[in-house]
Amino acid sequence: MTPNPLLGVLFHWLGGFASASFYVPYRGVKRWNWEIFWLTGGIFSWVIAPWFFAAVQTRDLMGVMAQVPSSIVGWCVFFGFLWGFGGLTYGLTMRYLGLSLGMAVVLGLCTVFGTLIPPIFEGTFMREIAGTTHGQIVLLGLAVTLAGIIVVARAGARKDAALSPAQKAAAVAEFDFRKGIAVAIFSGIMSSCFAFGLAAGEPVKALSAAAGTGPLWTGLPTLCLVMFGGLITNALWCGWLIAKNRSAGQWARRAGRQRPTAQTAAQFPALRAGGHRLVFPVLLLHDGRKPDGAVRLFQLDAAHGVDHHLRHLLGLRLSRMEGRRAGGAPHGVERRRAADRRDADHRLWQPDGGLMRWPIAALLLSLAAPALADAPLLTSHLRIHDPWVVAEAQSRTYWLFSRNDPAVTGDRRTGIMAYASGDLAHWQRPKLVFALPEDVWAKEGGWAPEVHRWKGRWYLFATFHNEAAALPSPGKRRLYRRATLLAVADRIDGPYSLIHKGEPPTPPEDMTLDGTLHVDAAGKPWMVYAHEWLQQGVGTIEALPLKDDLSPAGKPSILFRADAADWVVGQRQPEGDTGYVTDGPELLRTKDGALLMLWSSWGRHGYVQAQARSESGTLAGPWTQLGPLVEQDSGHGMMFRAFDGRLMLVLHRPFKRALAKFYEMRDAGDRLEVVREAVELDGEAYPTHGCPMEVRDAGC
Repeated sequence: MTPNPLLGVLFHWLGGFASASFYVPYRGVKRWNWEIFWLTGGIFSWVIAPWFFAAVQTRDLMGVMAQVPSSIVGWCVFFGFLWGFGGLTYGLTMRYLGLSLGMAVVLGLCTVFGTLIPPIFEGTFMREIAGTTHGQIVLLGLAVTLAGIIVVARAGARKDAALSPAQKAAAVAEFDFRKGIAVAIFSGIMSSCFAFGLAAGEPVKALSAAAGTGPLWTGLPTLCLVMFGGLITNALWCGWLIAKNRSAGQWARRAGRQRPTAQTAAQFPALRAGGHRLVFPVLLLHDGRKPDGAVRLFQLDAAHGVDHHLRHLLGLRLSRMEGRRAGGAPHGVERRRAADRRDADHRLWQPDGGLMRWPIAALLLSLAAPALADAPLLTSHLRIHDPWVVAEAQSRTYWLFSRNDPAVTGDRRTGIMAYASGDLAHWQRPKLVFALPEDVWAKEGGWAPEVHRWKGRWYLFATFHNEAAALPSPGKRRLYRRATLLAVADRIDGPYSLIHKGEPPTPPEDMTLDGTLHVDAAGKPWMVYAHEWLQQGVGTIEALPLKDDLSPAGKPSILFRADAADWVVGQRQPEGDTGYVTDGPELLRTKDGALLMLWSSWGRHGYVQAQARSESGTLAGPWTQLGPLVEQDSGHGMMFRAFDGRLMLVLHRPFKRALAKFYEMRDAGDRLEVVREAVELDGEAYPTHGCPMEVRDAGC
């Protein structure tokens, strides 16, 4: 999809428009101390709203949170804790400088620091910011922001010098320019820590995506953690003030406090709703899809950058709508009076006019919805198990095949779906390319899809099963029919139709999976597959000769057993035995003609991507186990050549709730070697293989 900067501006405008209501209701709170109304609003903004939206918009929120490592939780909460100082002193800035001057300084500094520090810390500033056109536009915008801060601060200083103490008190009751500027600078720097909290939570976003959350909402769990850290800071400070001022009774309207007037009481729900309106657009803006370079300037300001500038303009405008300037006021001083009923049609935040903003927001969102539906998906948001990539040279399109997920295709049939991409980073929404017919023996599955070019057509290999089709079992374990089915299409994106009436090439009494096509040096096809450990105890990799129509041409032969590799760890089973797994074979020739096989099993630290080499250069072997390529619960990979010539490996990690992970590889002649994990594609925050010095300057 072509980047849409106007859509980004629209969402920022919506965020600013909605969030402007957060501070306006505070002006009407007359009978609560600052610490009471600040903490009350914060509870709704920092706890209730993010957890509510996360529970509604994400999948398995508590399950995702339970999987997050404690160190990631700690960093998210810690940066949220620092951000809390920014939010806390933000309120004090309004107290000392007023809305206009305070917001300009705080949010300007927040934008600058929140934009610059993350790429500097990550070492990408020169490459992604200073060295690109869009990055230079961002720097220009920051320069304008800094100039604006200087102008506003100078204007504030001149105003401070020109006003008498009485005039200052009339404008802002506790106006103190020097104290306010110091607090504003501190607040702006601390507020930028929000960006660091979001960056620290990237693994949380990946877990949420793996649970099936849509790409627009995967950041909500991270936001829950970061904003909880902010609550801690504010709760500690407000708690101390509540104890010092003995103001806790104000929640219950004790200590001789008069009950709020009707007008003030009507503003309390607005305060609560304002908390929700503050949080929602922030989630929308900062946790959407990461765009490519052309739109990046709208995402770099993760610490409320552009959004707050637009909110600042709206906030000033809305605050002035509360009343009209009294006649005879000194220059630069706003005297406010309560607006009468004649002003109702000009005041968006009046209770009887407040509903106006919701139809407007709904209209704008409805206009943006088609663009959202077409927006590209990031690799880091794709829930992929057993990935298979075909680089189709004619259209220069990468096709990524996986088991159908009804949540993303909208089609509940069992089958195979395919994503399309031009750069391996941004993907079109998938389409169903094969649906399992109802009149075949298989009923479930769709695992390990592979697409191969053979005799001028595209052939799909995918594993299906039927738990009702029982197989003989010598032990306690219940066995059932499982095998790789073959389908054919004239186009790579289907639709694919079963061949051989849905009967697999492998023997029907064998429980098999993960079949792949191998064409030998003589041009003859073979199916290489895994024979299930469930049936044998020790899994095997086997080869079956095929005819040109891909029907069986002989009997299968064993290439090697899982326990032939010394790194494989058997898995103790509930039935009391130990299973040794074989998964995901794929064969390829190296530049020196060696025949290699990628395959997977379980090691000491979970799923493992490994390789083996045939010493004869043929399927007959013997096969030498070359050990793991990628560990840390990674596996079922395959190799392909990118359009820029790079040799690439794609696999899934972790085994459960898997995501696609990409690696740049090196053909060493007698084996494959990992160069680095392509984190720019898969979004991995903690790569299994870092960036070696020799390729660091090449964009790693």
